[in-house]
Amino acid sequence: MQPHTNRITDSNLINLNGQIVESDKAFVSINNRGLHYGDALFETLLVVKGTVLFWEDHYFRLMASMRILRMEIPMNFTMEYLKSELDKTISDNLSKSFRVKILVWRKTGGKYHPDTRMIDYAIIPEEVNFNEYKLDTSPSEVELYKDFYVRKDLLATLKTTNKIVNVLGSIFAKENGYQNCLVLNDAKNVIEALNANLFMVNQDTITTPPLSE
Repeated sequence: MQPHTNRITDSNLINLNGQIVESDKAFVSINNRGLHYGDALFETLLVVKGTVLFWEDHYFRLMASMRILRMEIPMNFTMEYLKSELDKTISDNLSKSFRVKILVWRKTGGKYHPDTRMIDYAIIPEEVNFNEYKLDTSPSEVELYKDFYVRKDLLATLKTTNKIVNVLGSIFAKENGYQNCLVLNDAKNVIEALNANLFMVNQDTITTPPLSE
């Protein structure tokens, strides 16, 4: 299940390395390592009228992912610092709700072996038109996506910028008239939907694919 979100508009302002800039004037190098090598992570948050939902969980997952990718975490990258940067980014719109992406990438330099492990970051808000989670009970036709599989390993648990299976699966779903597809790992087990977590409700029991998959 995912929050029922309808996009309204992209916010005009983003946070790039602590500086608030207009989104169409925020530039990164053409040699950006996220672009060349997928050497980047993201975390997507829901902010409802200034309140970040599950902030602690998101923060610790981002930090754990950065450690796994051997990124150098700045000393000031505390939970309080990032929260203050997020608040600063949307401070003029505290009455609205946003889907916010925190994007982190290793600084430019090097090829497969980076010249540095230090990072740059961006906080990118996108306004949405809801203030609470809602269960969408309308029917959806879904299919198993079997063209490509997600590897069952530690890297697959990270939200890196390499989401090509989800991209190709979304194109497949659109071309074939499906509202979504279920993604499989290389053990042929269902792990999630293309753009949502997967839960099965049977009376009082809720089942979801285990993290081990």
